[in-house]
Amino acid sequence: MRLHKLFLLFIGFLLTSSASGVDIKPTVTKAEDFVPKGWKLHHITHGDLNQDGEPDVALVIQGTDEKKIFPLDYRWFGVAELDSNPRVLLIAFRLNDTYELVLKNEQVLPNPKGIESLSGYGNILHKGKFEITSRNTLKIGFYYGDHCSVTGQENSYTFRYQNNRFELIGLDSTFAYETIETTSINYSTGKVFLTSEVPVFGGYVTHHKEGRIKTKQTYDLQTLDFRQMEKILVEIYAARHDLK
Repeated sequence: MRLHKLFLLFIGFLLTSSASGVDIKPTVTKAEDFVPKGWKLHHITHGDLNQDGEPDVALVIQGTDEKKIFPLDYRWFGVAELDSNPRVLLIAFRLNDTYELVLKNEQVLPNPKGIESLSGYGNILHKGKFEITSRNTLKIGFYYGDHCSVTGQENSYTFRYQNNRFELIGLDSTFAYETIETTSINYSTGKVFLTSEVPVFGGYVTHHKEGRIKTKQTYDLQTLDFRQMEKILVEIYAARHDLK
Protein backbone atom coordinates (compact mmCIF):
# COMPACT_ATOMS: atom_id res chain seq x y z
CA MET A 1 0.00 0.00 0.00
CA ARG A 2 2.89 2.39 0.81
CA LEU A 3 4.52 1.75 -2.59
CA HIS A 4 1.15 2.29 -4.27
CA LYS A 5 0.74 5.63 -2.50
CA LEU A 6 4.27 6.71 -3.44
CA PHE A 7 3.54 5.82 -7.06
CA LEU A 8 0.37 7.96 -7.02
CA LEU A 9 2.21 10.86 -5.43
CA PHE A 10 4.94 10.60 -8.07
CA ILE A 11 2.33 10.63 -10.86
CA GLY A 12 0.70 13.65 -9.25
CA PHE A 13 4.05 15.44 -9.13
CA LEU A 14 4.65 14.79 -12.83
CA LEU A 15 1.18 15.99 -13.75
CA THR A 16 1.54 19.27 -11.87
CA SER A 17 5.20 20.00 -12.58
CA SER A 18 5.25 19.24 -16.32
CA ALA A 19 1.95 20.82 -17.28
CA SER A 20 2.11 23.94 -19.43
CA GLY A 21 -1.33 25.20 -18.47
CA VAL A 22 -3.43 25.22 -15.33
CA ASP A 23 -1.84 24.03 -12.07
CA ILE A 24 -3.75 21.31 -10.20
CA LYS A 25 -3.09 20.12 -6.68
CA PRO A 26 -1.77 16.53 -6.68
CA THR A 27 -3.65 15.54 -3.50
CA VAL A 28 -6.90 16.82 -1.97
CA THR A 29 -9.38 15.66 0.65
CA LYS A 30 -12.45 16.87 -1.30
CA ALA A 31 -12.74 16.33 -5.03
CA GLU A 32 -14.00 19.88 -5.55
CA ASP A 33 -10.67 21.18 -4.21
CA PHE A 34 -9.04 20.14 -7.49
CA VAL A 35 -10.74 23.16 -9.09
CA PRO A 36 -8.21 26.05 -9.08
CA LYS A 37 -8.98 29.73 -8.74
CA GLY A 38 -10.44 31.20 -11.92
CA TRP A 39 -11.92 27.87 -13.00
CA LYS A 40 -15.26 26.17 -12.38
CA LEU A 41 -16.49 22.62 -12.00
CA HIS A 42 -18.18 21.62 -15.24
CA HIS A 43 -18.94 17.93 -14.59
CA ILE A 44 -18.11 15.42 -11.87
CA THR A 45 -18.75 11.69 -11.54
CA HIS A 46 -17.86 9.18 -8.82
CA GLY A 47 -17.24 5.44 -9.02
CA ASP A 48 -14.65 2.70 -8.76
CA LEU A 49 -12.23 2.92 -11.70
CA ASN A 50 -9.29 0.80 -10.48
CA GLN A 51 -11.49 -1.90 -8.91
CA ASP A 52 -10.19 -1.51 -5.36
CA GLY A 53 -13.63 -0.89 -3.88
CA GLU A 54 -12.99 2.83 -3.30
CA PRO A 55 -15.02 5.65 -4.95
CA ASP A 56 -12.71 7.36 -7.43
CA VAL A 57 -13.60 10.57 -9.22
CA ALA A 58 -13.45 12.11 -12.70
CA LEU A 59 -13.94 15.81 -13.26
CA VAL A 60 -14.14 18.30 -16.07
CA ILE A 61 -13.10 21.80 -15.11
CA GLN A 62 -13.53 24.87 -17.28
CA GLY A 63 -12.20 28.40 -17.48
CA THR A 64 -14.45 31.33 -16.56
CA ASP A 65 -13.49 34.07 -19.02
CA GLU A 66 -16.81 35.84 -19.73
CA LYS A 67 -15.48 37.07 -23.08
CA LYS A 68 -15.57 33.46 -24.31
CA ILE A 69 -19.25 32.90 -23.45
CA PHE A 70 -21.83 33.62 -26.16
CA PRO A 71 -25.67 33.36 -26.06
CA LEU A 72 -27.29 30.98 -28.53
CA ASP A 73 -30.13 31.98 -30.83
CA TYR A 74 -31.78 28.63 -30.10
CA ARG A 75 -31.80 26.52 -26.95
CA TRP A 76 -30.15 23.31 -28.12
CA PHE A 77 -30.25 20.14 -25.98
CA GLY A 78 -31.07 22.43 -23.06
CA VAL A 79 -28.01 24.62 -23.70
CA ALA A 80 -28.74 28.37 -23.83
CA GLU A 81 -25.19 29.64 -24.32
CA LEU A 82 -21.94 28.58 -25.94
CA ASP A 83 -19.06 28.55 -23.45
CA SER A 84 -15.83 28.29 -25.43
CA ASN A 85 -13.54 28.45 -22.39
CA PRO A 86 -10.95 25.64 -22.27
CA ARG A 87 -11.87 22.40 -20.51
CA VAL A 88 -9.56 20.03 -18.66
CA LEU A 89 -10.17 16.39 -17.78
CA LEU A 90 -9.00 15.19 -14.34
CA ILE A 91 -9.09 11.68 -12.85
CA ALA A 92 -8.17 10.88 -9.25
CA PHE A 93 -8.07 7.64 -7.28
CA ARG A 94 -9.41 7.49 -3.74
CA LEU A 95 -6.68 6.46 -1.30
CA ASN A 96 -7.65 6.33 2.38
CA ASP A 97 -9.05 9.81 3.09
CA THR A 98 -7.61 11.62 0.08
CA TYR A 99 -7.90 11.82 -3.69
CA GLU A 100 -4.65 11.34 -5.62
CA LEU A 101 -4.48 12.88 -9.10
CA VAL A 102 -3.54 10.22 -11.67
CA LEU A 103 -4.54 11.85 -14.96
CA LYS A 104 -4.71 15.38 -16.27
CA ASN A 105 -5.43 16.02 -19.94
CA GLU A 106 -5.81 19.55 -21.26
CA GLN A 107 -6.20 18.56 -24.92
CA VAL A 108 -8.71 15.72 -25.06
CA LEU A 109 -11.88 17.80 -24.62
CA PRO A 110 -12.48 20.12 -27.58
CA ASN A 111 -14.11 23.44 -26.83
CA PRO A 112 -17.80 23.72 -27.80
CA LYS A 113 -18.12 25.49 -31.11
CA GLY A 114 -20.65 26.66 -33.60
CA ILE A 115 -20.94 24.83 -36.91
CA GLU A 116 -21.91 27.58 -39.30
CA SER A 117 -22.34 25.28 -42.27
CA LEU A 118 -24.99 23.33 -40.37
CA SER A 119 -26.41 26.24 -38.38
CA GLY A 120 -25.88 23.96 -35.42
CA TYR A 121 -23.47 23.28 -32.61
CA GLY A 122 -20.88 20.65 -31.80
CA ASN A 123 -18.65 19.24 -29.06
CA ILE A 124 -21.41 19.65 -26.47
CA LEU A 125 -20.41 17.58 -23.45
CA HIS A 126 -23.51 16.53 -21.51
CA LYS A 127 -23.76 15.44 -17.89
CA GLY A 128 -25.61 12.25 -18.75
CA LYS A 129 -22.77 11.21 -21.05
CA PHE A 130 -19.92 11.82 -18.62
CA GLU A 131 -19.99 9.07 -16.04
CA ILE A 132 -18.12 6.34 -14.23
CA THR A 133 -20.23 3.26 -14.88
CA SER A 134 -20.99 0.23 -12.75
CA ARG A 135 -18.61 -1.70 -15.02
CA ASN A 136 -15.62 0.34 -13.77
CA THR A 137 -15.34 2.36 -16.97
CA LEU A 138 -15.38 6.07 -17.79
CA LYS A 139 -17.74 7.22 -20.53
CA ILE A 140 -17.27 10.55 -22.30
CA GLY A 141 -19.95 11.54 -24.79
CA PHE A 142 -20.44 14.47 -27.17
CA TYR A 143 -23.48 15.78 -29.02
CA TYR A 144 -23.48 17.36 -32.45
CA GLY A 145 -26.56 18.66 -34.18
CA ASP A 146 -28.44 20.99 -36.46
CA HIS A 147 -31.25 23.07 -34.96
CA CYS A 148 -32.64 23.70 -38.45
CA SER A 149 -33.49 20.03 -39.01
CA VAL A 150 -33.76 16.76 -37.11
CA THR A 151 -30.16 15.75 -37.85
CA GLY A 152 -28.11 14.81 -34.81
CA GLN A 153 -25.12 12.72 -33.83
CA GLU A 154 -23.82 11.41 -30.53
CA ASN A 155 -20.35 9.92 -30.04
CA SER A 156 -19.47 8.15 -26.81
CA TYR A 157 -15.97 6.95 -25.85
CA THR A 158 -15.46 4.28 -23.16
CA PHE A 159 -12.18 3.96 -21.22
CA ARG A 160 -11.05 1.30 -18.74
CA TYR A 161 -8.12 1.43 -16.34
CA GLN A 162 -5.89 -1.46 -17.38
CA ASN A 163 -2.16 -1.94 -17.98
CA ASN A 164 -1.61 1.03 -15.61
CA ARG A 165 -3.38 3.44 -17.93
CA PHE A 166 -6.84 4.38 -19.18
CA GLU A 167 -7.31 2.57 -22.49
CA LEU A 168 -10.07 3.16 -25.02
CA ILE A 169 -12.10 -0.05 -25.10
CA GLY A 170 -15.28 1.09 -26.83
CA LEU A 171 -16.70 3.69 -29.19
CA ASP A 172 -20.41 4.15 -29.90
CA SER A 173 -21.72 6.52 -32.54
CA THR A 174 -25.41 7.20 -33.17
CA PHE A 175 -26.52 9.17 -36.22
CA ALA A 176 -30.16 10.18 -36.52
CA TYR A 177 -31.91 11.67 -39.50
CA GLU A 178 -34.79 9.49 -40.61
CA THR A 179 -33.11 6.15 -39.98
CA ILE A 180 -31.34 5.88 -36.62
CA GLU A 181 -27.99 4.12 -36.97
CA THR A 182 -25.78 3.10 -34.06
CA THR A 183 -22.28 1.76 -34.74
CA SER A 184 -20.28 0.25 -31.88
CA ILE A 185 -16.61 -0.78 -31.86
CA ASN A 186 -15.26 -3.08 -29.16
CA TYR A 187 -11.50 -2.46 -29.16
CA SER A 188 -10.90 -5.42 -26.84
CA THR A 189 -12.34 -7.92 -29.32
CA GLY A 190 -12.05 -5.97 -32.57
CA LYS A 191 -15.73 -6.49 -33.28
CA VAL A 192 -18.06 -3.93 -34.86
CA PHE A 193 -21.83 -3.86 -34.48
CA LEU A 194 -24.30 -1.87 -36.58
CA THR A 195 -27.90 -1.41 -35.46
CA SER A 196 -30.31 0.36 -37.81
CA GLU A 197 -33.81 1.48 -36.88
CA VAL A 198 -35.73 2.06 -40.10
CA PRO A 199 -39.10 3.89 -40.02
CA VAL A 200 -41.92 1.74 -41.40
CA PHE A 201 -45.63 2.68 -41.23
CA GLY A 202 -45.35 4.84 -38.13
CA GLY A 203 -42.97 2.46 -36.35
CA TYR A 204 -39.43 1.16 -36.66
CA VAL A 205 -37.90 -2.09 -37.91
CA THR A 206 -34.53 -2.96 -36.36
CA HIS A 207 -31.68 -4.56 -38.32
CA HIS A 208 -28.40 -5.88 -36.89
CA LYS A 209 -25.06 -6.50 -38.61
CA GLU A 210 -21.67 -7.56 -37.24
CA GLY A 211 -18.11 -7.26 -38.56
CA ARG A 212 -14.54 -6.56 -37.50
CA ILE A 213 -12.29 -3.50 -37.60
CA LYS A 214 -9.48 -3.72 -40.11
CA THR A 215 -6.72 -2.66 -37.72
CA LYS A 216 -6.82 -3.19 -33.97
CA GLN A 217 -5.21 -0.27 -32.12
CA THR A 218 -4.71 0.87 -28.53
CA TYR A 219 -5.38 4.42 -27.36
CA ASP A 220 -4.24 5.93 -24.05
CA LEU A 221 -6.44 8.63 -22.51
CA GLN A 222 -3.40 10.34 -20.99
CA THR A 223 -1.95 11.19 -24.42
CA LEU A 224 -5.10 11.54 -26.52
CA ASP A 225 -6.00 14.96 -27.90
CA PHE A 226 -9.23 16.05 -29.57
CA ARG A 227 -7.68 15.83 -33.05
CA GLN A 228 -6.90 12.17 -32.44
CA MET A 229 -10.43 11.70 -31.11
CA GLU A 230 -11.77 13.03 -34.39
CA LYS A 231 -9.45 10.72 -36.36
CA ILE A 232 -10.74 7.76 -34.33
CA LEU A 233 -14.22 8.63 -35.59
CA VAL A 234 -12.97 7.87 -39.11
CA GLU A 235 -12.67 4.24 -38.00
CA ILE A 236 -16.32 4.11 -37.07
CA TYR A 237 -17.39 5.80 -40.29
CA ALA A 238 -15.36 3.25 -42.26
CA ALA A 239 -16.81 0.38 -40.22
CA ARG A 240 -20.35 1.68 -40.79
CA HIS A 241 -19.71 1.92 -44.52
CA ASP A 242 -18.29 -1.63 -44.71
CA LEU A 243 -21.31 -3.11 -42.94
CA LYS A 244 -23.90 -1.47 -45.18
